[in-house]
Amino acid sequence: QSKLALAVAQAAPAKGNGLKPDAARRRETLESFPLDNIKMVGHMTNGRNDFALLQVEAAYLVELGASAGLNLFAEQRRFELAWPDVNVTLGQAEAPQFEMVCEGAAPPASLVVRTPEVLTRIGADARVVDLDAPGAETQLAACVWGDQPQRMRRLQEALALRRQFQGTAQAARVVQARLPEELEEFLHGAIPTQPLAPVVLFDTYVTAYF
Repeated sequence: QSKLALAVAQAAPAKGNGLKPDAARRRETLESFPLDNIKMVGHMTNGRNDFALLQVEAAYLVELGASAGLNLFAEQRRFELAWPDVNVTLGQAEAPQFEMVCEGAAPPASLVVRTPEVLTRIGADARVVDLDAPGAETQLAACVWGDQPQRMRRLQEALALRRQFQGTAQAARVVQARLPEELEEFLHGAIPTQPLAPVVLFDTYVTAYF
């Protein structure tokens, strides 16, 4: 017992010189929010990159390259994350819409992920598609190949969501901006100076490069 006490005493750092947080370091973005508002509930991998699956109570959605802004209603859709033995459902839609096959360690089968409250939704694009223009929805639908009825259904669902939230505080807003030249100016106007929740900055086409 005396030998153990001596070993602990020798291993202990001198008083005042032990490990301690670096108060002068630059804080990570997620450290600005209370820990009880962000929870890691799992992770995903595509074989090359790992991604954390976070549960947040609320978020600001900001999309780069938003086009018509239809993907800014992400939490209103339904995503199925499928591991070999576990499925995790994200989003509020009743019927399945998007399925992603996942690898790596699966989350618990009992996991339930709550849909966060979206405080604002805003996007930027060099060529904004004005869906309020006459015939705009029909023109957008004409871009879907005729042999892809599932994509057409996803488009019609997104258009219905846009009409549902139009004129409300939950409506999506898309502004014209050249990226990356005007990125800083756009983000300055899109993100609150003191956000109350995490800001989710995304580009839905970026997954093509993963």
